[in-house]
Amino acid sequence: MKKFKIRMKLIFILITCMSLINIFDEKILLFFHLKGDGLWEVLLDTGSSFVVLTSVLWAFLLGKKIILNYKEKEKHYRNLIDLSPEAIFVHRNGNIIFTNKAGVTLLGANSVDDLLHHNWKNYIQSSSSDLYHLREKVKHYNREIVTFQIRVERLDGQFIDLEVTSTNIEYDGLPAREFIARDITFRKKQESMIKKLAYQDTLTGLPNRRAFLDNLEQLIKDSKKNNYNFAVFFIDLDGFKKVNDSLGHDTGDELLKRVSALLESCVREHDIVARLAGDEFTILLPESTKQDCSLIAKRIISSLDPPLYIMGKEIHVTPSIGISLYPQNGEDATTLIKKADEAMYQAKNNGKNSYQFVEEIF
Repeated sequence: MKKFKIRMKLIFILITCMSLINIFDEKILLFFHLKGDGLWEVLLDTGSSFVVLTSVLWAFLLGKKIILNYKEKEKHYRNLIDLSPEAIFVHRNGNIIFTNKAGVTLLGANSVDDLLHHNWKNYIQSSSSDLYHLREKVKHYNREIVTFQIRVERLDGQFIDLEVTSTNIEYDGLPAREFIARDITFRKKQESMIKKLAYQDTLTGLPNRRAFLDNLEQLIKDSKKNNYNFAVFFIDLDGFKKVNDSLGHDTGDELLKRVSALLESCVREHDIVARLAGDEFTILLPESTKQDCSLIAKRIISSLDPPLYIMGKEIHVTPSIGISLYPQNGEDATTLIKKADEAMYQAKNNGKNSYQFVEEIF
């Protein structure tokens, strides 16, 4: 397409030059009063023809040189693209029309032919809603550079995460879209691991204090917006210190793991069980009534009633549970946790192995 444009420009220049020469022939003859003099007309026509012929040869050689330079630059550019360590794809209407060696390697193909004319959307493993939002984003910012992350399935069945930068380009003279893709699978795993370490209790696998507080703050915002009620459980294990001191920390750790599993089995699917520290646990119960709280508290007490057998030892611990309700007992995280903690100590004072609501303390 570009070669054709170059040739057309040169032809236009030649036609313009020839027209100008013919005009000037007439002007010269008229200026010197030579119009009608056959000898001068022949000489001017011959000279004009020579100039035209020279111009044609010049234009031909110049055009050939321009096209050769263009071909050389295009070849050099394609070599650079092909040797790029980043995967580059060009697609038109979703169908891949070009990729470099890095693109072939990235998608686990054997050759470029394995990818050409295939629709890039077929490789995306995001949910249908994610794919819809991606399409809308690309469509909305059709003239701008767009960066997004997607999960794709390679031809060998391996899943990888990609960060893609997309922009409009002209390819072979026609509009197309270029993708520059980077493999961020390792980075995503590192981020997931860091997040896991930051928000997960390493012993029990439950959310830790930080995760609990973040979830509680979010729950407060959602409940204020939607006028929901929820509850906070504060649980302490009666007799844990004695087990830990007499049977050792390994037994104590195993006991905490077993109790964590029991607590998770007693709550609803959307409830959140967390370990604050030591033998202290908390539970968030979104959209719950006082009756819901009583039912779950009784279930927890019943689950810990039978003795647990750990490392050949029979162990018996009981829960003391304090319960604060939102918004009755507080509208901020600090107040709700403090009130639930106070109610838990009241349950201990009442003989342990029981639950206590904040409003029933006084």
